[in-house]
Amino acid sequence: MDFCRKHFCPSIRVVVALAALLQTAGVGAADIVSGVSTQAWLNAASSIKAAELLFAASVPDHQQRFSFEQLVKLAITDHPAILSRRASLESAESDVAAAEGERFPTPTFSVDKGLKENFASPASNVDKNKNSDRTVSLRQPLWTGGRITYGIAGAQSRYEASKESVHETEQAVFIALVNAYSEALRWQTRKAVSAESLLQHQRLYEMIKRRVQAEASPSVDLDLAQGRLYQAEVDLSYADQALKSATLQLTMLAGQPLGAFAPLGSSLFAQIESQEASVAKAQDCSPLLSRLGHESDAAQAEVGVRKSAYWPQLAVRYDKQAGPFTSNFDRLLVTADMQIGAGLSIVHGVNAAQSRVEAAKLGIESAARDVAQQVSSDWNDYTAGLDRLDNAYKASLISDAVFDSYTRQYTAGRKSWLDVMNALREVSQSKGTVIDAYSQMMSSGMKLMVLTGKLNASNQGQTR
Repeated sequence: MDFCRKHFCPSIRVVVALAALLQTAGVGAADIVSGVSTQAWLNAASSIKAAELLFAASVPDHQQRFSFEQLVKLAITDHPAILSRRASLESAESDVAAAEGERFPTPTFSVDKGLKENFASPASNVDKNKNSDRTVSLRQPLWTGGRITYGIAGAQSRYEASKESVHETEQAVFIALVNAYSEALRWQTRKAVSAESLLQHQRLYEMIKRRVQAEASPSVDLDLAQGRLYQAEVDLSYADQALKSATLQLTMLAGQPLGAFAPLGSSLFAQIESQEASVAKAQDCSPLLSRLGHESDAAQAEVGVRKSAYWPQLAVRYDKQAGPFTSNFDRLLVTADMQIGAGLSIVHGVNAAQSRVEAAKLGIESAARDVAQQVSSDWNDYTAGLDRLDNAYKASLISDAVFDSYTRQYTAGRKSWLDVMNALREVSQSKGTVIDAYSQMMSSGMKLMVLTGKLNASNQGQTR
């Protein structure tokens, strides 16, 4: 009986066979082009493809599969944080309309009602039943020292900032979705590997149990198998709990119960550029930097509004008044109003507005550094994950071969039962290292694409 064929995990055998075929034929290697390092991709091509198959094989058949594109649609469409920003955007749009309305005439209507003790004598011509004066005015600004123009510019800048705030919130939700999705896929695959490891331990336990009963092996070998079986059950339980936690995070983001998750292909990362290019691209398309830029423009416009108080406000006004206590008249006036404020407060107001402009500019510089740091960190994680994946995959192949060899040698009496159990543990651990490395590469790679604008809500999780 070929012990390896009987006890070796079927899905892992498929992975190994596919990987060997890929190494021989070079399938997919020439199709992967990356700004990170073409040679690194070529070296890791077989590892990436094998890891993809390992992730794909972990998806349960009895559960509904959710792709990343579906999760994006669910999260971006109904997430309350995004809906709140969109409501704020509508408010900012109304503010623009209100600011533009300052250009048009302003009508006013007033009524002055007299008291009985102020009535004229009975001999007067005043009608006591008509004791109200009515005034209608229409005021049209002629020149405001830039107050209206700067007010409109400030409102438009705040509207653009609010629009970028929506995109910024969408990006934040997108990155949170990437983190949760990567963790869910990681533990979904780890759970599948742990379940297969448990099955292998159960088979080995049954085999050594029969050998102990036949007095072909010592009872301590059965104890060792029992202990390792318990540990395999613990590993599966831990992976199951971690998967439930990651699924719960995705459920909160998507707003509905979820099942299993379909993995992404490595071709998604073909657009990742070098670190310098990624930083420049992220800073160029960052909604955070764009929002801060518009807020700086709004602060600059506020300076113009404040400075307009240095000048008189010219307007033309038409008044029409009628009533029993005043003479009925129509008049057309040109007015000049100027308010310098108590204690020359307008000077302090201008200084405060200028300080806010400087603070906004410094905020942009600080945010640009934060974006560069985040992109550089994700880029380093991505390349490190790529390197780790290649080494982890090679170690996994060796562990599989060692386990296969040790099981054959055990039946021939050349290896101990401890050697077999340790080799099996190495198989499970090496598969876990492959999963972690691929998950790190996938998570950081997706975040890089989000930060550089190549993966966003508008393209529904598809690369541009």
